[in-house]
Amino acid sequence: MATSTTIYIINSTDNSNQFSIQPRTQDGGADGVQRSTDLVLYGNAAENWGEKFNENFYRLLENFACDESAPGVPQDEGDIGGPGFGINAPVAGQLWFNKTDEVLYVYNGTAWATTVAGGDISDITGLQAALDAKVDRAGDTQLTGVHQYGTHLFFNEGNGSIAAAPDIRFGAAGLLAADASIHINIDGDNSGGGNFVISKGALNTSDGNYTPLVTVQNDGTLHVEVANYENQVTNDDDVPNKKYVDDEIASEIAGLAIPVGFVTGDIRATLRSSADAGWVMLNDGTIGAAGSGASARANNDTEDLFTLIWNTISNAWAPVGGGRGASAAADFAAGKTIGLPRTLGRVLANMDTGNVLGEYEGAKTHALTASENGPHTHSGSGTTNTDGAHTHNIAPYDVLDDGGNTNQGQSDSNDANQTSTISSSGSSHSHAFSFNTNSSGSGTPHNIMQPTVFVHYQIKL
Repeated sequence: MATSTTIYIINSTDNSNQFSIQPRTQDGGADGVQRSTDLVLYGNAAENWGEKFNENFYRLLENFACDESAPGVPQDEGDIGGPGFGINAPVAGQLWFNKTDEVLYVYNGTAWATTVAGGDISDITGLQAALDAKVDRAGDTQLTGVHQYGTHLFFNEGNGSIAAAPDIRFGAAGLLAADASIHINIDGDNSGGGNFVISKGALNTSDGNYTPLVTVQNDGTLHVEVANYENQVTNDDDVPNKKYVDDEIASEIAGLAIPVGFVTGDIRATLRSSADAGWVMLNDGTIGAAGSGASARANNDTEDLFTLIWNTISNAWAPVGGGRGASAAADFAAGKTIGLPRTLGRVLANMDTGNVLGEYEGAKTHALTASENGPHTHSGSGTTNTDGAHTHNIAPYDVLDDGGNTNQGQSDSNDANQTSTISSSGSSHSHAFSFNTNSSGSGTPHNIMQPTVFVHYQIKL
């Protein structure tokens, strides 16, 4: 029978630990001479033990419920601000209800662990077997560690630290048979990023990551990164990636004549006086390779247009500097230039029978030649003035023989004063005649241009 001098010896369940309580003293609490547990234990003959005795039962019922001072670490009397409050001297197996995340923890002798996993539990056969039963193929599960952090359950590779990227790792078959393992990672770095990643293979030591297969970013963006994944989409319920969709659309429209924009040799009108990227101004100049000295553009990006002009327009209308060689490629490589279609001051016209591609004709003005003037006549009429009564003088004439001239009708000396005047009255009459009109016109060339508005033209390289 204990006396007032009896020392109490307190033993743990497995007898691995013990401590003593002196008579009339208290272990733990604000007045304890020592603190062996988070309960208040009394020695023999101690006074007023009933209150603390009842308090012990209450704390056991609530599992020492208090908030955490740090993730997974309970508050102590320094955090709460009162001696004996909080958890100050836990023993192995002691429970603690973390009021912060509402999770029950157990003390393993060195640290607190949640009761869901309790730290690294790879040695628990029952949990391993239960997980094995949930997979489709025997041997798929290679679980080595399960941890809980707050309300999250983590599976990792058994390194005992939830700071490392937690994942579910298992061997794979089928599409991924060549890979040693697959990793399912949810917020692997505990950064709160919220990303979900399925990765494969061994850890990449250069960046500390596995090779990603599928990633769901915290903004909801889904990335499928399996090599050649587009070739694996064969069923209606398979999720295609962008490349698969692009390839399918391309294959469907491959045979359709859908405009795809401008191509080499296309010409367009513009109000801009300088060429856009990928174009050159049609300024009656030349193009050629860099260093060719071409006047419109000397750059290697002109090769396609150089080749098109070389092959479609004759040298008469698109002359090559130094003469044409064996091919467009040879001339371009030799640094020769080729003339652009001559469009300055000209109207573009559609090809017709008898025309030559690139040919340029016509003029803004033209002076008519005689042969271009149509056949025509000039008519006119006129008369001489009417001449009325008039006289005619005649020489002497021997009408009768006067003895001076034996020949009648001949003049002689006796006829000197025998001049005769004959008066007669003539009627009105006319005389036909020819004439030339005065010259008119100057032969100056005249404008023959159709109604026109002037803009710039560019041609696609």
